[in-house]
Amino acid sequence: PHAQVPEQLGALLMDSGPCMQKLFQLVGKDVKRPEFAATMSALQNEIKPFGFDEFRSSIETRTGKKLEELFKSIDPKPLAAASVGQVHRAELQDGTVVAVKVRRPGLEAKAEREIAGLLQAARQDPMALELLTRVSRTVTEEMDFRNEAKNIELGLRYVHPDRGISIAQRIDTFSPAEDMLVSRLAPGAKISKFDPSDLHQLQLRTQ
Repeated sequence: PHAQVPEQLGALLMDSGPCMQKLFQLVGKDVKRPEFAATMSALQNEIKPFGFDEFRSSIETRTGKKLEELFKSIDPKPLAAASVGQVHRAELQDGTVVAVKVRRPGLEAKAEREIAGLLQAARQDPMALELLTRVSRTVTEEMDFRNEAKNIELGLRYVHPDRGISIAQRIDTFSPAEDMLVSRLAPGAKISKFDPSDLHQLQLRTQ
């Protein structure tokens, strides 16, 4: 209760559901004050992680196999923890380095309650209701990792190794599931880290 406002807001959002987190991700892009910008930035991929035991349980329940059967090794420390899922670096038995993404346990029920509450609260404000309806639709789609798997397949057309453009391609031995997705760990930096000032040089190299 005696923490600064940005810390209080951060604690609230870290324990909220995916719709609230997604909403503040959108709002956070326009935040100018540094003390709030750090809180908003953490919502992108630094949400409070859930435990590795829960991560293990989700995978073993989904696949019917022990973690050690599926992977040669897996890092118990997450690469990223976002509002919908958590990603860990792992190595397959053949040495392929992959990213294993698992949906947060209990997320569907939590999101359903949150969506109902937010839409009820916004029912008197058409603009707020429209925004929250769009956010809730986006969250619902993101919670089903099979949609992400389809997007990965569509993204293959943009892969250009000679231009340094690659994506995290799906591993065929793991069928896409609504709560689990395994893909190759893409090399290099995320597109969000790309410096627009480098675009001209990239165009020169690829012409």
